[in-house]
Amino acid sequence: MAVKIDWFIDVGLVVLTTTAAVKDTTVASRSGFLKFYRSRVCEGVFLYLDLFLLNFKKLKILHVGWSTSLTKTGNFIGLENLEELSLCDCKNLKELDISIGCLQKLVHLDLIGCKQLKRLPWEMIFKLTSLQKLYLCNIHNIWEISHEVGSLVLLKQLHFDKNRFSSLPNSLCQLHQLTRIVLYQCTKLKSIPDLPPSIKELRAIACINLVNLPSNCSELQFLTTLQLDNCSKLGSKGFTLLLPLLPSQLRDIEAANCGSLDVTPFDSMRKAYIFPAKVFKESLTSTKGIYIGLSGEELPEWCTYRNSGNVLSFVAPLKHNDNKICGVILCATIDKDCRYDQSHPRIYNKTKRTRHRFPGIRVIFCYTGISPNYYNNVSKMIMFYPLNDKTLVVEASYTVVLQFRDDVSVKSCGLRWIYEDDVVDSGLVFKDAK
Repeated sequence: MAVKIDWFIDVGLVVLTTTAAVKDTTVASRSGFLKFYRSRVCEGVFLYLDLFLLNFKKLKILHVGWSTSLTKTGNFIGLENLEELSLCDCKNLKELDISIGCLQKLVHLDLIGCKQLKRLPWEMIFKLTSLQKLYLCNIHNIWEISHEVGSLVLLKQLHFDKNRFSSLPNSLCQLHQLTRIVLYQCTKLKSIPDLPPSIKELRAIACINLVNLPSNCSELQFLTTLQLDNCSKLGSKGFTLLLPLLPSQLRDIEAANCGSLDVTPFDSMRKAYIFPAKVFKESLTSTKGIYIGLSGEELPEWCTYRNSGNVLSFVAPLKHNDNKICGVILCATIDKDCRYDQSHPRIYNKTKRTRHRFPGIRVIFCYTGISPNYYNNVSKMIMFYPLNDKTLVVEASYTVVLQFRDDVSVKSCGLRWIYEDDVVDSGLVFKDAK
């Protein structure tokens, strides 16, 4: 195969392309200090590995992706210093050489889009004891994840998008450094086992047969992001039992078209409103808010103030027994086609000439490889924010203005104050909801 070699000795980079008729690889073997190698659509690159790459004992990064004719990898022996290996979108790759187990220093393994892999050599992958990031996405022949994944004790991220397994191994709870697990469009997945307490992000968008979430959700003390959009089967066996047990530091919940949340107090048709999770109560003593992304076109009935567009202005009312305002719940309906990554609602105290810009929250965006129809369903945002001396003080008779950014497609917005007597041990209760 005719190959062009570009050699950049200063950065240790070799790039192979198929744009010129250069076959001699001796130019690249003049140095043993190559640390990074990337193939740009070089379909026969592994034909050259034994001849070319194995001269470089210090090679650390190997990217060989987007090849349509690559069906089998070469031998990895001699690349023991490799730290990152990417075979992304090698759509016809059918076999990983079992010598992959020799890569004891490998930190990052990317097999995204290797749809034709017949099997994964789990017995070799579990020898990769330095592995921190594992991407096994869109591999049609993966029907299960081996329980021995629990032996990869340094794993920090697991990405299993678009696979066909129906369950995950219980050994995930042994991964005490795992912070992120991503399960987009795992359409056969029915349950998620207990996760290690180190988890910060659980993303399970469009897992349409998912019934059960981890039973230890309340114990996940670092969990800040929970995404469940289009998990339509989460119900009485799953999420409705989870809501009262959400960990207090959770700040980002996205559950558009998730029926289990559609029947909670966020539903505009409810006549009584109880937010029975301590996470809502505890958020009022912090400086951060809580964001929940849902489906729906109407503002909830509990919104005391409402207006079309992105601006809302009003005078804070009196409250009997001198109860102070300690927080606010905001609601906004947005265009489903909104592509803005951040919404920054601001609240102005015009009486005192003070203002506060609430932390930016995610509105809507598409992740690579995910069909827009699976994600772009968030049309209603619910936000809980504290009002205190660290954010903004609001008292009765103050004139207040709420405003969302002009470049966010807000159709309507609403607000309800949270008073001290709305706060109970179990969460928040709006006793006067109409």
